[in-house]
Amino acid sequence: MTDPDAEVWRHTFEPGPDFTLEVRGIVVGRIYRNDSIPAPPRWYWTITCVNQFVGMTKPSKTDSGFRHTKAEAIEALRAAWALERDWRAEMRKLTAHDDGGMSPFVAMVAWEGYERP
Repeated sequence: MTDPDAEVWRHTFEPGPDFTLEVRGIVVGRIYRNDSIPAPPRWYWTITCVNQFVGMTKPSKTDSGFRHTKAEAIEALRAAWALERDWRAEMRKLTAHDDGGMSPFVAMVAWEGYERP
């Protein structure tokens, strides 16, 4: 059986070392080497799936940054995605059978890319 949360790395539309990370069909982040800056670190990473809404409590985290190597950028993106994924799991627990007191927008983000039980 295939893991539904397996990572899928793809090249972006840009030429060169530029990749997106997909999970469950959603692009959750991107890494790329930026050779236009004068000195290392040159690998930029960013989590792209973070939605913020008024009244929404989410974990505090860094959403992007530079690292010296591709492997370090991948690990930074994975760490940011892990925080986001864990927050979504908690919100799904609250909204599995009702809105859990959350706004429809929070419920929508928590369930994005997931099947309801």
